[in-house]
Amino acid sequence: MGNINSNKKRTFAANSHAGKSLKLDTNGMIAGGIVHDFNNLLTTISGYADMIHDELPGGTELFEKVLRLRAAVSRASMLSRQLLQTGDVSSGEKSKVSLNEILFETLDLLKNQAAVNIRFRSDIPDEPVYVYAAQNQLFRIFLNLFTNAIQSMNDRGGLLHVRVSRIPAVKIKPPVRIPGISAFTLITVRDTGSGIDPEVRKRIFEPNFSGRHDISSAGLGLSVVHDIIRDLDGEIRVASKTGTGTIFRIYLPIP
Repeated sequence: MGNINSNKKRTFAANSHAGKSLKLDTNGMIAGGIVHDFNNLLTTISGYADMIHDELPGGTELFEKVLRLRAAVSRASMLSRQLLQTGDVSSGEKSKVSLNEILFETLDLLKNQAAVNIRFRSDIPDEPVYVYAAQNQLFRIFLNLFTNAIQSMNDRGGLLHVRVSRIPAVKIKPPVRIPGISAFTLITVRDTGSGIDPEVRKRIFEPNFSGRHDISSAGLGLSVVHDIIRDLDGEIRVASKTGTGTIFRIYLPIP
């Protein structure tokens, strides 16, 4: 009887595993089809954007907006391809990348989508600030953080403040200990939104977790942000007060 029960348990476990694998394969096929269709739509949008670009005189406000549209379509195409590689946070070849360029591009992209009662402030040095990363890794980090900040302020408006500075490792409390790194680039993302409950904050970087409507879009996004920053040998920290706002601090090694 013991052997029969043991065999039944093994059979059940095998069937359960097979069922999960089949479900994952099916979900992957569905996601692949959606990504394919989405990329077809992006190709159409890109084609029309190119035609408008070619017919507009340079230097006009509309011309600059079309340039931003083309850049956004290009980013969307890259991100859609990564939907099938959720666990892959490497996002391409790493090199010395200008942090300023990615920050300004992401802010410009979202400013036009934000409500009129949301203000933006950036304290970013004029000289290039370099980090060792793939461009799309940085774009994914800032797109997620800025979008979450904007959504937390949608009801009442507020301020999104982005600041970039250099900080010696010895001044970081509690310390960020990475062998051979004596200084970090600190990116501070501060909003005056609704804030995050303490219990939610403890789990905010867990995959697929969202504890309140105002961070419902965070879930996987903040988990990916956390994993990308770890892949870059950095660290992200969050401080928040309900009703006051949230601060994310990102420490990235200076190459």
